[in-house]
Amino acid sequence: MTDVERFKDDSQYYADTKYLSNSNIGRMMEDVHTFKKYMDGEYEYPANPNFVVGRLVHTAVLEPEKYTDFKVVAVKDRRSKGYKDAVEEHGYDWVVTEPEHLMAQEIKQNIENNDKLSEMLVFAQTEVPFTKSINGVDCKGKVDAVTEIDGKKVIIDLKTTGKPVSQFARSARSFDYDRQAAMYLELTGADEFVFLVANKETRSLGIFTCSDSFISNGSHKLNFAIDMYKELFISGGYSSDYLHLGEL
Repeated sequence: MTDVERFKDDSQYYADTKYLSNSNIGRMMEDVHTFKKYMDGEYEYPANPNFVVGRLVHTAVLEPEKYTDFKVVAVKDRRSKGYKDAVEEHGYDWVVTEPEHLMAQEIKQNIENNDKLSEMLVFAQTEVPFTKSINGVDCKGKVDAVTEIDGKKVIIDLKTTGKPVSQFARSARSFDYDRQAAMYLELTGADEFVFLVANKETRSLGIFTCSDSFISNGSHKLNFAIDMYKELFISGGYSSDYLHLGEL
């Protein structure tokens, strides 16, 4: 079984540390020392409810057959005893509240009711893993959806947000989505990358196509991060007195 085949299993994909992912690049860029502890098995990054809700929406839209993996608790929020009891039984990553469940289903319905979006996704392959050596580093990515539009291979990435969809373009670079897009285009050889954005409060939707300048900026970030990873974690340059350096 190849690594790509193995990575079709989410548990295998996320447990792997041999390949460098965009998520782990983000962790390294945020704090090298914490990332080193994580890579050595000495630290676990804390659970984030936004990640759970985002994955819930992803599953509802892209892998509805797996939606029953989540435990929906008939409570209004995560502070309730019923929610905490369910987490104890099923694990934090798999428990959601009734309002979160309804939100995910409404977003799914809105996407299906939109002719443009439903056409984009109807023949798409979803949750597809890719691996490739980039600048001498084994990298991996799991794209939300890949399809063909007007003869072009297109990557579609679903993002959820609590901010107005119209503000997505303003925040995309600060969240390093340009780096993600550049990395996934490199991994897949696709021609185009688009973000499908859904607001968790209003259920509004938007499509944002990545420009050449957006991808170019992301490629610069990606190359810088990979060079940093090679120096610190492949060539053995990491030390406990490493300093984060930058210009303002």
